[in-house]
Amino acid sequence: MTSRFLTDGDGVWDGDEVPHSPGSCPTDASDGGSSTNCVTLKLTVGDPSGSESERWNLEVFEEATGKAVVRHCDGGFGTPGSAEYALVKGKAYTFSLKWVATNLGSYGPDYDWQAKINDSTAEGAYSGLYGTGPFIVEDSHGLLTEYTDGGPNNLTVGKEGRIIVPKIVTETVATSPPDRARKTIGVGEEVTLTVLPDGIGYVDWEVAEGEGEIVDHYSEKRFIAPASAEISTLTASFCDTSLSVTLNIIQPQEVRFARKQCQTASWPEPGAPWFYIDYQVWAYLYPDTVNFSKLFLSEGESYPYYSGSFGTLTPIPIHQMNSGHPMSDQVRTGFGTRMLEPDNIRGYSPNTPCDSGTLDWHIRWSYQFGCADNEIVYVNQHYALTMRPPVPSTNGVFRVEKRPVGGSVGCAFLEMDSQQPGNIVTD
Repeated sequence: MTSRFLTDGDGVWDGDEVPHSPGSCPTDASDGGSSTNCVTLKLTVGDPSGSESERWNLEVFEEATGKAVVRHCDGGFGTPGSAEYALVKGKAYTFSLKWVATNLGSYGPDYDWQAKINDSTAEGAYSGLYGTGPFIVEDSHGLLTEYTDGGPNNLTVGKEGRIIVPKIVTETVATSPPDRARKTIGVGEEVTLTVLPDGIGYVDWEVAEGEGEIVDHYSEKRFIAPASAEISTLTASFCDTSLSVTLNIIQPQEVRFARKQCQTASWPEPGAPWFYIDYQVWAYLYPDTVNFSKLFLSEGESYPYYSGSFGTLTPIPIHQMNSGHPMSDQVRTGFGTRMLEPDNIRGYSPNTPCDSGTLDWHIRWSYQFGCADNEIVYVNQHYALTMRPPVPSTNGVFRVEKRPVGGSVGCAFLEMDSQQPGNIVTD
């Protein structure tokens, strides 16, 4: 039957947390009740000597708080006992031995003991049971041993060892989106790399698989994601052991647009023989689950595709290439990372009176990071003049929009109607 105690308040019953090949720690809510946040180890303590006279506990405490997390007892006089326990990754612990009782009566205790971790008395790097990860044992006082010489003095008093359960922590430099521990990041995004607990000593970092670069940033180590989509595995080596973390690096999948708030069209002089629109839109790189702030955007050159009255324009306008547009560090939900400055969209219609017509530019949008130039999507900048009959006419609607080719999400437009001066159709 599962224990109905909830010692650490993490919402998982103690009986479900106690190691079950493996388990989590019932005295520490920071594990979230999940075995993936813990390392499982086996503790052994007792008196295996010929006298079979002593009782012992092996106790483990959280180093930072002094809180007891394990009180492991033997199996009785002369019977060392073993059990499995889970310790939380990213923390350091102390361990000590506590003498409990003797059966030697008036002769007094002889303080024989045995203490082991994972059936070993060695210091150094260990592997957690069930593949739960590495941990490190420090035992400068020799508590992990089999002592059977006997004597009137308790040699364990005031002595302790340490158990270090390391964990890699990654944190995105960008604070938007708010999940900075995410393991999916954008191309060019930067991530700080840390091994906890603090004070673990020198850590050697390397990109074991995939692409990217690990650099020094003041006292920090940072990973800089490559320019293209990749799955990169980073390895931290220390204290004769190592840990790895895998990052999924993604490219922008879409460009989305939204008209800048409070922006209006610019109207021609009274009596001008054409329609004219000039407005601004925000451009975003989607998805919104990562940050693309280290990228620069470019628009390519495009020759026009036109019909109807736009064929009367002389010359037919060509969209000129423009590049080097930096991104901001702001991520908008549903849109993505915003370009630092808005995109200017403007255009004239043919002189009126005229027939209806359209003009389109199919513009290649790409991003640059380092020496790379990678295509994102083609964007259609569309001009539509719809004249009311009879035509040719001066009475109609002029619309200018920008949208990803083949998509309707993230479209921005502005309209001007000759019958409704000042009327602007919103997004």
